[in-house]
Amino acid sequence: MATSIKRTIQAGALALKRHRDGRHFKYSHLSIHRRQIRILVLSPGRYNDELRAEVRFVNIDDPHHLRYEAVSHSCAVTTGDLKPIKVGTTRRLWVQPTIAVMLQHLRYQDENRALWIDQLCINQDDLVEKSAQALMVTDVFKAADRAVVWLGPEGADSSNAFSLLEDLGWMVEFDFDNMRMRPSAAGIDEPSWADPKEELPYDQDGVWSVYELIYRTWFGRVSSRQEIAAKPANATVVCGFRTISWDLLRTALGCFANKPRAHLESPDSPVELRFARRYDMILLLCQTNKVYDLCTLLEQSRLFSCPNPLDRIYSVLSLAVNSDPFMGLTPNYELSKTELYLDTTFRHINYTKTTNILASCEGASVSLAASEMPSWVPDWSRKRRANAMPLHFASSHSEARVQIESNILHAHAIQCGTVKSTVDLFSDYVPVLRALAAIRRCAPLDVLTSSYNGQCSLLEAYCATLAWGLFDCLHSPPVETYPNSETSTEALRRLLATPTDPVSLGSAAQAADENAELQPKQELEDPRLVSLRTKLREADVEATFETTDDLLEPSILRAAGINVQDIQLV
Repeated sequence: MATSIKRTIQAGALALKRHRDGRHFKYSHLSIHRRQIRILVLSPGRYNDELRAEVRFVNIDDPHHLRYEAVSHSCAVTTGDLKPIKVGTTRRLWVQPTIAVMLQHLRYQDENRALWIDQLCINQDDLVEKSAQALMVTDVFKAADRAVVWLGPEGADSSNAFSLLEDLGWMVEFDFDNMRMRPSAAGIDEPSWADPKEELPYDQDGVWSVYELIYRTWFGRVSSRQEIAAKPANATVVCGFRTISWDLLRTALGCFANKPRAHLESPDSPVELRFARRYDMILLLCQTNKVYDLCTLLEQSRLFSCPNPLDRIYSVLSLAVNSDPFMGLTPNYELSKTELYLDTTFRHINYTKTTNILASCEGASVSLAASEMPSWVPDWSRKRRANAMPLHFASSHSEARVQIESNILHAHAIQCGTVKSTVDLFSDYVPVLRALAAIRRCAPLDVLTSSYNGQCSLLEAYCATLAWGLFDCLHSPPVETYPNSETSTEALRRLLATPTDPVSLGSAAQAADENAELQPKQELEDPRLVSLRTKLREADVEATFETTDDLLEPSILRAAGINVQDIQLV
C-alpha cells in the first residue's frame, strides 16, 4: 500500500514537473516611451548542456544600464524541430535550431553572458512592438559594450581562413576611402604584404577557405550593414569557436581583394568574377564612414538578401544622410510591401522636391494586376536588370511638381525623346569576350561610315554611349581614372572593323585604354563572314541555322568575336 502511494506521488510530481517545464515563455510588455529593450542573460554551461537564461529589461538611455553585447547574425528559419531555452525555473522559450547552435557557441562556461538578439529579445508576433524596436536597432548596438557578429558554426576550413586573415590583417593597414594599403608596424620589415603586385603566399586550399568564408550568409544580408555600422570600432566576428576583431578582418579582406592570388584561374573565370561581385557587397560593409543618400542606399540594398521586403527600407533609414528625421518614415510591419514602397517614394519626392528616385524604376516582369505595384514605384526587392547612369543633372535645381490620383503619378516634364526598344547586354562582372561580343552585336550596321546628327561620326557617338560620356576631357582638370575619348574611339573602331582572335582582341582593348600602341591584326578573308554577322544582328543573336557545309566553322565564328553558344544549330 505504501509503495503504491509512493509511486502515485512520484508520478504526480513528474507530471507536474513536465507541465511546468512545458509552459511557454510569455513576453511581458515593453515601455516604448522609456526605450526599453529585453536582454537575454545566458547562464554558463558546456556546449551540450541545457540552455538556461534569464530575461531582463534595460533602458538604453540609462547610463548605468546592464552591460550587454548586441549580436548580429543571419540565423535562418529552418524546418527542423524547435529547441528549448529554459527561462527561469518553469518557462520554455522555443527557438530555431540555428539560434540554439549559436547560443551553444556564444555562452561562457564559467559566467553569465548578457546578449541582445533580435529574434529572441523582440516579440516577433507583436507587430506594434516589432515596429517600435526596429526604430531603435542602431541605438541598441551603439549602447552595447560591443557587437558580436555570428557567421555560423565551423565548416569549409573556416578555422584556416581565420588564421590566414588574422595574420594578414596584422601585416597591413588598408585605407578604405582611397583603396590603398601600406605596411603596418608589424609588417614594416616585410613590405611585400602591402604590395598590390605581389602574390599572396597562400596555397589553393588557403585561398578557397577565404572564398568559402565570405560566401557565408551574414556578408550578404542587408541588415548586417546597419548593425556593423553602429559599432564598427568595437566588434568581434565569431565562426565556430574562433574569433577575430572586425577591424582586423576588414583590413585583411581589403588586402586580399587587391592582391593577385596564385593557384587560381584568370580574372575572367567564373570563380574570380563571383568573388568580385561578393567583394562589392563586403566593401559596403567595410566602408562604415562613407555616407550615402537614401536613394543610393536603397539601390545598394538590392545587392543584398532580405527575407522581409520591408526591411530593405527600415534597415537603411539610420544610414541615410538626407532622412531628417527619416522624412516621417517610421517602421510599421503592419504595412504591405506595396504600401511601404509607395509611401517611401512619395515622401522622398515631397522631401527632396525631385523625382530622382524614379530612376530606380525598371520595367516590371509581371503585370500590374499581379504585382499591385504602380509602375512609377521602384521595387527594391528585385535585383537590378540595368545600371542607372550616374552624374546626370539635366533638371538642375528645378523643383518637381507631382500629384497622385488613384495611384497614378502626374508630373510636369519635358519630352526629350522616345525609347524605341531595349535589349539586355550583360550583367556586371562578365568575361571580357562576352562584353566584346555584346558591343559588336549592338553596333549600328553603318557605325564605321555614317555621321551622327551632323555633329560627329556615328562611331564617336556609339563610343560615348558605351562609356556613358565619362571621358577625361569633359572635366577640368581631366579625371585620370576616366578613359581618353580619342583612344577609346580608335579601340572601338579596331574592334568593329578587324575580326580577330578574341583573346588578342581583349588584350587590344585593354592596351588602348592604357594608351598603348595597338598592333594591326590579320583580317579573315571569308566572304561569308559579313553575311553571317548581318544575320546575327537581325536575329538579335538568337538565330537558328541549318548545319550545312555553307556555314562558317566554329573556329571562324570565335575569331570573328561571335559567341558560338549564342547560335543555335539544328
